[in-house]
Amino acid sequence: TRSSRATRSSVGSNKGPISKMRQSVRMLAVAVLAACCGVSVAWWDNGHMLVAEVARQSLDPAIVDKVNRMLTVFKPSFPNRTTFSEAATWADFLKCQQESSFCQGIPESVNAFDAWHFSDRPYNPDSITLPLSQYPMAWASQPSSIDAVSQSVSTFRASKKPWGYGFMMMFALHIVGDMHQPLHSITGYSTALPEGDRGGNLIKINVPQLPFISNLHAMWDSAGGLFLENSPLSPSQSAALIANASSLIADLPSAGFPQFNPSEFAECWADGGGYSEPCKDVLTKWSNESYDIATTVAYPGIVQNMTITQAYIDLVQHTSRRQIALAGYRLANIIKTVANTMPAGGFDLKSGAAEASLPTGLTSLEKGMLAALILTWMAIGVVIATRSSKFRGKRVNYAAMRIATVHNDNDEGDDDANNSDDDDDITMA
Repeated sequence: TRSSRATRSSVGSNKGPISKMRQSVRMLAVAVLAACCGVSVAWWDNGHMLVAEVARQSLDPAIVDKVNRMLTVFKPSFPNRTTFSEAATWADFLKCQQESSFCQGIPESVNAFDAWHFSDRPYNPDSITLPLSQYPMAWASQPSSIDAVSQSVSTFRASKKPWGYGFMMMFALHIVGDMHQPLHSITGYSTALPEGDRGGNLIKINVPQLPFISNLHAMWDSAGGLFLENSPLSPSQSAALIANASSLIADLPSAGFPQFNPSEFAECWADGGGYSEPCKDVLTKWSNESYDIATTVAYPGIVQNMTITQAYIDLVQHTSRRQIALAGYRLANIIKTVANTMPAGGFDLKSGAAEASLPTGLTSLEKGMLAALILTWMAIGVVIATRSSKFRGKRVNYAAMRIATVHNDNDEGDDDANNSDDDDDITMA
């Protein structure tokens, strides 16, 4: 489910002039999608970019530059989703089935990773008998957001290539945000919905103030209507994103979160974090915090087809701002912790060639010397290949001459054979 733009607070949204007609069209499109589709998409683009932007502003610029350079490997295929903040929307873009206002570009239609975006811990206030898939702890073993970030950590520890490392980095940029959206860590069960509510997607609500929102999950994805801009951003929207993240950091500093432990991920990383499921205990704790918010804030008082009050919208907005800021601080800690393992290199946008991935730990002079050596090897290879190609060409011509001498009574066939040999030789070269 996705949403359009709406009236926004000065801090919580990206500002910019939007015509009433354009806004109405977007609201209508989202209302139709929300009514017919149940795809789980946390925070929508704007919220995810804010999580990443809070992280970006909390990191050393040198680390951010290293991430950005690594992600340029994906620039040719995803030109608008490979900078630090906009890369946080990439994992949702993969799921797009058709082009729309929030799926701009040729759809990828990759759904193999859908389960990575949530963790379906059951919420069962009516004490009904749960499906076997959820009882008693089967949900914990399924692919989930917890597993996805844990697998990202495994890659960060072992990968030496920008593509594999960058692939999992773009998932981490997104899924850490998912883990802090309360309705991505829960599925409610009740007598009315005994098979589960899909994280609130099946709980229909009426929101006169936000008519494009039709279910409980969408209410929380949009942060109560605060964060509605979609990627790619215009220059003015990008500037507003930076300002909004700065405001979140000023209003909600990391020291104001009792549950935020700036060293927990570094400690987990240093300890090895678990051989097969690194840092899973820490990640499960984060997911459980979101589950607790869902059971104490999101679900209480909500019934099917009810009209949402302004007081509830205010509560969603307040809680969402806190969760987005907290997610940003935790994402920054992950990236800071693993920064020394990031492979250098990426994609040279001027030449269109992949840059060499240089080992970490070298001085600037050593890196320069190694890069020069690599370029020298490449130049030698080009010379050898060129001379070899010329030699093969001459050999084929000599062979053609011999064939023509022996079979001068069938020139047309000899021409065909010679042309075929030339084609083969070109292909081999």
